Amino acid sequence: MRRSFHPEALEEYLGAVSYYADISSRLAEAFINSFESGIKEIGVHPEAWQIVEEDVRRYLIKRFPFGIYYCGSL
Repeated sequence: MRRSFHPEALEEYLGAVSYYADISSRLAEAFINSFESGIKEIGVHPEAWQIVEEDVRRYLIKRFPFGIYYCGSL
């Protein structure tokens, strides 16, 4: 299974982790776990989430104001 992240998306993810870590290490850990859980769910059910543009879908991360945008499956 091939996964790649757009450089800007990776930068945004790392920025969010840093932001939440500045507030609380537990909050940063919760964000990372929620993100990784989303990646796993997308891998299992790639067509379950809303199409937002052409072949791009969006998985909304629970508890945090972020989404994972993806094409195909992860």
